[in-house]
Amino acid sequence: MNLLLADAEQRPELFRWNGPIGRDMVEQILAATRMTAPFDLIDFWIATGGGDFFESETILGPIGDDRLGDSVRVANSVHSERGMPSRYLLFRTGVGLGAIDQQTGRYVELSPAYYPIGSFETFNEWYCDIRRDFAETYGLAELPGTG
Repeated sequence: MNLLLADAEQRPELFRWNGPIGRDMVEQILAATRMTAPFDLIDFWIATGGGDFFESETILGPIGDDRLGDSVRVANSVHSERGMPSRYLLFRTGVGLGAIDQQTGRYVELSPAYYPIGSFETFNEWYCDIRRDFAETYGLAELPGTG
């Protein structure tokens, strides 16, 4: 189960998604960027198209508003110009930066200087780490096994 989507169901006012998109479109966009993404992120993109949550966070969408910089293509281009190594596919902006390490396939949190400061095996594991910072503020239910 995708925990982020479960939270969005519980508190829909905290989440604004771009809208579902087809798998073919996601794969075309990834191919155009010459990057890969884990299946759980691809499934999330297909279901939501990416979007905003917790007021300050954005999961970049394969199709996003280029003017706002919330598309995978634009955000990665901007951060590459600022020095982000090409091994990272940025997928989240906000309080921090989240990326897929193309060499390991792992989710990573990046420092402002683009050094990995956290590493996660799955989308849920990555989200649980971020969720800890917001759960109390937004009154999200405790996760099983964390109480």
